[in-house]
Amino acid sequence: MATGKITVAEGSDKAVASHSFTEDAETKHVERVAPGAGVITLPGTAQVAEQTATGTYPATAVDVTGKAGIVVKSSFSNDSATCKVQLLFFDSAGEFIGQSEEYDIANSALADGARYLGSTLIVDNQVLASSGLKIKITTAPASGNVSFFIAGV
Repeated sequence: MATGKITVAEGSDKAVASHSFTEDAETKHVERVAPGAGVITLPGTAQVAEQTATGTYPATAVDVTGKAGIVVKSSFSNDSATCKVQLLFFDSAGEFIGQSEEYDIANSALADGARYLGSTLIVDNQVLASSGLKIKITTAPASGNVSFFIAGV
């Protein structure tokens, strides 16, 4: 079997954990990757912004391809609003895979700038391996609006 070669130049940058093994009488090193390990960075702008009505948002699914873990942060325009949602999952071709149970999004009444933090949802996407996510608001806030920020690792 033909094998390719990768050249590694020693440096003083970031250390990378690797696994070593021998193949074709040659020691090889493969970077170790832990699915779902990393740092979540939420977008600066909500993908689902200031919604006041039931419906499915956004129009195009948020790309979560290759993300083992997904975080959905919610925020409300006032300190007493709440809502209910389901998460909708899509495959790499944009086909609907399935949906989550319905979640109650509570309001913490903790100020986050001019908005108030709601519940955070954490999704294990390792088995489902969805590529896209939408939020279906099943019960809209009685007053004010709700926004959602979606990120994965």
